[in-house]
Amino acid sequence: MFNLIKLELHKLFRQPLFYVCNLIIILISIISYIINISLVNNDTVLDINYILINHLSSNNLLLINAIFIALYSTKDYNEDTLKNIYSRGYSKNKVYIAKFLIILIFIFISFIISLLFTYILNNNLNINKEINNKLIIYLIIEFIIYIAYSSFYYLIANILKKSGSSIAGIIIIPLLITLIFNMLDNIFKVESFSFNILWLDNSLNNLKDFNNSNLLLNLALAILYLIIFNLIGLLVNKKIEI
Repeated sequence: MFNLIKLELHKLFRQPLFYVCNLIIILISIISYIINISLVNNDTVLDINYILINHLSSNNLLLINAIFIALYSTKDYNEDTLKNIYSRGYSKNKVYIAKFLIILIFIFISFIISLLFTYILNNNLNINKEINNKLIIYLIIEFIIYIAYSSFYYLIANILKKSGSSIAGIIIIPLLITLIFNMLDNIFKVESFSFNILWLDNSLNNLKDFNNSNLLLNLALAILYLIIFNLIGLLVNKKIEI
């Protein structure tokens, strides 16, 4: 298993995709900084905690992660090299887990890059720079939500196998899930309850508020989805024909 992870890690750092995605993430941080300069110049009161959390909750970053996962996960299918990996004696489960661990490494690196660049750039602005005591907790929960999303994207990519269809599926399927939850809210109209709170999008958006009363629920849902998506992924992967 260690040799398999080492092999996949070597492939990760050799892929231009890894560097292109992280470069785009840096560019997004720079664009966000430019926007914040404009806001500060217009006397808008900004806070470093809000800037960091709001930036990391951006759909743009999730989209970059989604594209990376789709292209990385389907590369061996597209190049028909997956058989070579299995021929070395690795089981389907081990290959699935190893590739997911590499995805987690990418997510962690991109998350840290985005966090550091956003902090360093915006720390030069005339804003409130006092760090909120809750910031670290919120960032940890946000990262766990990222991992839950990644397990979902990885599951979709392994089912669809092709790069183009995987990218499309990863973008469209979460939107359809959000639409379904909205429809359930409109159909049942339950007072003091929304089906939307059960989906990851809502959990990520809730983190923009440091007075979020559903913090434990958001964390629990992220962990639950992470477990469910990975279990489904392992079961589906066993049945996929190579």
